[in-house]
Amino acid sequence: AIRSPWEEIAAMKRAIEQEGVAEGNIKLGAGGIRDVEFLVQGLQLLYAGNDPALRTGHTLRALARLSETGLLPSSVADRLRTAYEFFRTVEHRLQLLHGRQTHQLPETAEENRVLARKLGFPTANAFRNHVGRLRKFVRAQFVSFSTPRVPSDSLGGKATPTISTAAILADRHWPPEVQQVVCQRIESGFSSEPSHRLLDLALRNARHREWLVRTALAGAQMMERLPAEPLLMESLVGNAVELLGRSAPGWHSLKEADLRRYRLYNETRTAVRFLAGSASVAAVERELTALAEEVVHMVAGRVESQPRGIVLLALGKFGGGEMGFGSDVDLVAVFDEQTCSRPSAEKVARELAKGLSLDAPLYKVDFRLRPEGKNSPLAVEIGYLRSYLKERAEPWERMALTRCRMVWGDRALGSQTVRIVRSLIHGPIPRAAGYLLAMRNVMQRQRVRGKVIDLKVSAGGIADVEFIAQALALRRPGLMGKSTDAVLRACVSRRWISKSVGTDLRSGLAALRRLEMLVRLNGPTSASTLPSDMLTRTCLAVHQGFMREGDHHRELAATMRATRKAFRDSLRSVDPRAGKSS
Repeated sequence: AIRSPWEEIAAMKRAIEQEGVAEGNIKLGAGGIRDVEFLVQGLQLLYAGNDPALRTGHTLRALARLSETGLLPSSVADRLRTAYEFFRTVEHRLQLLHGRQTHQLPETAEENRVLARKLGFPTANAFRNHVGRLRKFVRAQFVSFSTPRVPSDSLGGKATPTISTAAILADRHWPPEVQQVVCQRIESGFSSEPSHRLLDLALRNARHREWLVRTALAGAQMMERLPAEPLLMESLVGNAVELLGRSAPGWHSLKEADLRRYRLYNETRTAVRFLAGSASVAAVERELTALAEEVVHMVAGRVESQPRGIVLLALGKFGGGEMGFGSDVDLVAVFDEQTCSRPSAEKVARELAKGLSLDAPLYKVDFRLRPEGKNSPLAVEIGYLRSYLKERAEPWERMALTRCRMVWGDRALGSQTVRIVRSLIHGPIPRAAGYLLAMRNVMQRQRVRGKVIDLKVSAGGIADVEFIAQALALRRPGLMGKSTDAVLRACVSRRWISKSVGTDLRSGLAALRRLEMLVRLNGPTSASTLPSDMLTRTCLAVHQGFMREGDHHRELAATMRATRKAFRDSLRSVDPRAGKSS
């Protein structure tokens, strides 16, 4: 049977403590801040579905509600609140003492005396004893809730999957070294006793086996994430039809309680769907964009619940609905000084960036596409935006703004801003062919070294297609705010580009973005270059149906040549003077 969330929470906490966390860590150590938070979040996962008041990310408010409803005895809730508030105070004092983020209690006698005195204790021993009593109580409560209510002999020994990983790969006809990698990723990732039981459940079911094997084949990062998040893995195994069979997000109870984990779980769900072949590149882009928009709404709503006179515009892949794994959230904050002061607008933009990026980042937020870039205030006044676009906007800025759309804020101002932007950037780029080629050459020189293949900026890369689509979108305001693929389809239907050129651009974009997604699921999330490790490249090739990496490499080279040719042919559409020499 599938274990309860409490067992998985306990396993997750054990994993944290086993990763070299020192005993004096007031946040991650036994009986510390995280024990209180995990205890509260476990009760929220169980009961928040029927109690909206429990759907809060604020630990102390959740504790109060748990006490009100009798889910926690009031005496226990009071002592947990006291301990939590005290630990948070200690945490803040530690960070002031050291001038950096730390959760480790001092080791030297002098630092202990200083900290104890600042917290109102007569001696360091008195402080240490008080901390010890609180941590002992907190740990006892955490253990009492998270200890599994099952016969003791059912947990004895290390579980062994009924079906071996090697056996389920026997009929795959993959290269031996690839099968070995898949086996290692599965078996090393699920080596602990709790995760072994989940692995056993997954291997018994044909559908589970398929997504697990495909994820292990081309999703090295996911194979690290799944065992590290037992609740996530348990959900995917126990509710695969609901979570993996549709595009709608899951784990709604986490949205208020733990937004970071809500994003993480749903991003992982989309990645598994993609790796298993259940979600296309376009579906992944839609799901990740919708998830990012939902998170931005949540964070922005906490900063300003009733926005008036301020709006957030999405640009880049976020604006075009084309988010990939590791994509930045490109934003521009615009305000109307008649209804919102500059200090208020700056505060909203600053707090939003902080809320999305602080501690464990939700997303990397980028405001650099605003007028004047990093040299200007975070929030842009609408009158200034209008005059800037009229008088000084560079062609590349106009191109970037073709994917502009409103994502949050004052609806009336948002509609007005988008209309202004689209009307002012509309029109052809002077000497477009030479300009686009020069920009692409600069990008290549700056980012491509030697024989490295950069899927984004190498000749025939993703940027070729995006540049053409953005330049063409400037010809008609109705094409702005749409995805690259949608713009290309519209251009073919209007006969601005031929059907064959449009097909090469669209198929090249899909193939390159697919491979870029796979690369990012196996290395740095911002990477666009093929891995240097040949075994990883072979795994990616096999995932795409090639038994040899060399065959995949030749297919990629052909795709990029066709994409570059289509890019050059399309230059005549954005600039009729562009000849064959381009």
